[in-house]
Amino acid sequence: MAERTFRSLQWSDRELWYEYNGGIFLFAVVPPECWKEIEAFQARPTDICIASPGRSGSHWMSRIINLLLGFDNPDFLNDPPLENLLISAVTDPNAPQRMGYHVVAEMPSDRPRVISTHVPATHLPKSFWNTEGVKILFMLRNPFDTCRSAFKLISNLVSGPMSFSSYLKFSLDEQKLGSCTLQSLTRSYWERRHQKNLLFVYYEDLRENFRQTVTSVANFLEIPVSADQLDMIQERSSLRVMRAMEAKAQTNEGTGVGTLINKGLINKAITEYSEMDIAFVKSKIKEKLADTDIRYVEDIM
Repeated sequence: MAERTFRSLQWSDRELWYEYNGGIFLFAVVPPECWKEIEAFQARPTDICIASPGRSGSHWMSRIINLLLGFDNPDFLNDPPLENLLISAVTDPNAPQRMGYHVVAEMPSDRPRVISTHVPATHLPKSFWNTEGVKILFMLRNPFDTCRSAFKLISNLVSGPMSFSSYLKFSLDEQKLGSCTLQSLTRSYWERRHQKNLLFVYYEDLRENFRQTVTSVANFLEIPVSADQLDMIQERSSLRVMRAMEAKAQTNEGTGVGTLINKGLINKAITEYSEMDIAFVKSKIKEKLADTDIRYVEDIM
């Protein structure tokens, strides 16, 4: 998925997509022949998996967890982007295409692997659900903020003009993306909410109640954390520090992405929506998630 491949994509070109087990995927991101290996992927008992719709705070959470684990390595981003993204081609224009699960499998076994994914719970390898000790965190974020942030990122990656309204109609349409839409992906994890190895974390809580939320994450991961350590984590996972690390590592060079680390304001993006777009997003969220206890559903209705 080097720049020359991804930059040539017309996002809504149906010939670039295929269906697998109810989800719709890009050939360039997850080649269909990879699913047999993906499904056979073996999780380790110490694995920590961060699942989320894209642009929901997974980079921030990954940084926080690495700090909780004591891996405060200033060069931890000095690898190709998406190196720890389980189900995706690794974006490195200077190297042959590799799948994320191949890279993850080669990670050292003497420490927990912090792994990210943006696939539905139904497509996550079964070993993550069945291996004792594995922890899964699902990140949630207000869909108005998530969709706007995703659109800005994708606009830098694909060729050809695409309006925000067109993007919404494509990305939230289950006829086009199946179980990979934000609302369907979210529901797939909500339906597993009673599993003891799954924790829901709201992006807004990280922004507004950082210390309390990180403490809850640490308790879930069974990692002791002191007040002094929380101070350190808050400073070293700040936007300023993460942007500086990303710039130093040049992780996005040649990918078409300016930065993967954004300010992530909350409840602000809705001002950039038309009334018709707002109504459309609300209808899609209500249609799929109205009977859940997901907090933002009530907030946006």
